[in-house]
Amino acid sequence: MAFFLILAVAMAVLISNGNKALLLTIIVWLLLAFVFPQIGDTMDLGNQLPGGFFAQMGMNRDQEQKLLQNFKFYETLRNGIEEMSPTKHYERVSFALLNVKPGFEKNTPMEVLQLKWINLLGLIAPSFLLAFLSYMVFLRREDIYST
Repeated sequence: MAFFLILAVAMAVLISNGNKALLLTIIVWLLLAFVFPQIGDTMDLGNQLPGGFFAQMGMNRDQEQKLLQNFKFYETLRNGIEEMSPTKHYERVSFALLNVKPGFEKNTPMEVLQLKWINLLGLIAPSFLLAFLSYMVFLRREDIYST
């Protein structure tokens, strides 16, 4: 929520027309919160069938990795689209903390946060970057109008 609030502030500072700023903020919000995560999930070969495509085909983890080597560009593209979404980073951290997906049952919340530091960075860094950009543009505009 903080990211999207800062995004709205940034758009309001960057774009002088309030209607355009609001419309652009909503479009970016829709892309980052709904479209990009859905594209990433839809393109994920493991999500195509209930229980996972590879599990339904009777493949073990090694066979799955060997098959995915043939789709390296596809997987890189899919993962890149997912990484652009703060919603996906939030999902990964919250799923790990709430034990929605297996693998983190024995970890304390602090250990989970240490393991998921890259996703926390994916949530926090864009917010700070947008806030800094907004502040710099605000200061620049204030200098222009004060002289």
